[in-house]
Amino acid sequence: MLSAYKHRNDLKKGIIKLTTSLIPAILTIISMITWMILMEIAELRLYDLSMWNRYLPSFGVLGMFLEAGLIISGSFLIKKCGSKP
Repeated sequence: MLSAYKHRNDLKKGIIKLTTSLIPAILTIISMITWMILMEIAELRLYDLSMWNRYLPSFGVLGMFLEAGLIISGSFLIKKCGSKP
């Protein structure tokens, strides 16, 4: 909240670009996919079971993809609606 308040003038001037909010969202998606792949490999090596057979994907996993999608769609909305005078 404080960061948005501090940078509101920069946002109005267009100094803060679309990539400042897209990069963290894309990195979140990449890190979650990497985590899933590494957990699958570890579970197969240790227990000979798929990770998805042992655990159910809950909001902790699905929520990360949800928040990344909201950030990406919000960024495009801000870019589209905020560029008009």
